[in-house]
Amino acid sequence: MEFCECETKKIKTQEGYLCPKCDITEQVKEEDIIIWERNQEELVLNSNSQISFPFEKNEFYSKKEVWQELNLSNQGGIRFNKDENWLVIFMDAPELYRKQSQGSNIYHDTYDETTGLYQYTGAGQTGPQTLDRENGWLVNAEQNNTQIHFFRQFHVDQKHQYVGQVQVEKIISSTQPDNTGKNRRVYIFYLKPIIK
Repeated sequence: MEFCECETKKIKTQEGYLCPKCDITEQVKEEDIIIWERNQEELVLNSNSQISFPFEKNEFYSKKEVWQELNLSNQGGIRFNKDENWLVIFMDAPELYRKQSQGSNIYHDTYDETTGLYQYTGAGQTGPQTLDRENGWLVNAEQNNTQIHFFRQFHVDQKHQYVGQVQVEKIISSTQPDNTGKNRRVYIFYLKPIIK
């Protein structure tokens, strides 16, 4: 395990081991930088929880139903239940479907039908994102044996569909505007549904 002079753990990238704070700067190259990519073919189901997940795949639920049932925070797209070691992700409907009165969704989250991967922008609305806190939970989910459960919203003001358990296939660094309109570094997590 390598550490930077700033005492941050370095992460493996295509360019070698880099510090997410010092080496990956706001002046990101025009092309995306791959931060991490799964190099094994098999999908691994995490079965660490003593309690089964209480939501049915492909059914629709309000965020409130989910966070109340799972004892989660009521804010943010990435939420963690440390007692059960569950990470719950909400992908909200894209901005183009939003009315001005409904607030804004600055994230450019998508689903790629060709690859079957969800491209989910990490947490952090202002300034460059970091790979700690919520994003760190996603980065370290596999090594911490944390289940990642994914909910997707198709239209604003509608419920989220429970897609099921997912795993991180790849993480890239890219550039997107923040909530002030200024370009900044973001992390995009490529999430693959796990088929049981």
